[in-house]
Amino acid sequence: MASVNFDFESKELLELYLTGTGSVAKQFPSQVIGEFFLIMAEITAAVDERDLRALKSRRFEKLHRGHGEHSMRLNKQFRLIFTRSLDGTGQKLLIRRIEDYH
Repeated sequence: MASVNFDFESKELLELYLTGTGSVAKQFPSQVIGEFFLIMAEITAAVDERDLRALKSRRFEKLHRGHGEHSMRLNKQFRLIFTRSLDGTGQKLLIRRIEDYH
């Protein structure tokens, strides 16, 4: 069964994911960091993009500013920004950044 794989564009996001610390953790409120870990668990558990789209509170959407970026809501203010691609194992997300969407 295929699953959604992911990678991180920056070593700082990778460090946040692996250790929960680092420069990214200091840039955002703790609630946003907590939501980051919840959304990463949801991405890990997803079989494909349909599972991510089914998470209505996350508001999976394509951004209309180019670069093929998509987002999922962390809270009312912050979004997880990523790009999608397909590889030999299925859907792959490149996690690009956490962004203040306002």
